[in-house]
Amino acid sequence: MVKKISEIRIEKTVRRPAMDEYGNRYYEELTFQMKYNPRIESHFPRAWAKCIDLLIFFLPTLQFIHNFWLSMAIAIALVDIYGTISEHKRGDTLGKRLLGLKVIDDTGNYPGFWLSLKRNALAIFDLTPLHGTRIRFPVAGESTFRYNMNLNNRLCQTYIVEAFRLSEIQALQRKEDIPL
Repeated sequence: MVKKISEIRIEKTVRRPAMDEYGNRYYEELTFQMKYNPRIESHFPRAWAKCIDLLIFFLPTLQFIHNFWLSMAIAIALVDIYGTISEHKRGDTLGKRLLGLKVIDDTGNYPGFWLSLKRNALAIFDLTPLHGTRIRFPVAGESTFRYNMNLNNRLCQTYIVEAFRLSEIQALQRKEDIPL
C-alpha cells in the first residue's frame, strides 16, 4: 500500500559531542524519527520560476495594452490559469521545468485540477510578508521582511520538489513503516 507523503517517517542519526566524568570529549550517536520533508530548501528557485512564468504573459500583454499595472493584473490572472492547467497535466510550468521542479500532491501524483486551481489562487499570498517576522541583515538597524513561499502548499498539502527526487519519494511511499 502506498503511503501519503505526510505519513512518511525517516530516521536521522546525528553525532553530538559529550563529556565523560573525567572531562574527556567523546561523540554519542542519537537516532531520531522525523517526518520526511521533500520540499526544496530554498525559496529562490520557486521565485525565479514564478518570474519566468509571469514574464511569458506580462511582456506580450504590455505590448498590447501599454499600461503597466493593468498588464501586470492580466498577466497574474493568466499565470494562475496556465499554472493550474499545466501543473495538473504535467506537474510543472515552463519556469519550473527550466529549473527542474515538480508539483506533487500528498499522494505523490500531480495535483488534481481543483487542487491546482486552489493552490495557484492562493499563490498571490506567498508574496505577503509573515506577520511579525523580521530578519535584520546585512546592515545593523535595517530590517527586512521574510516571505512565506510555502503558504499555498501547506494549505493545499502539495509539495514543490526537485524532479530528480520523484523516484526517491515513490520508493519511500512503498517502504514499510519504521518501527517505533
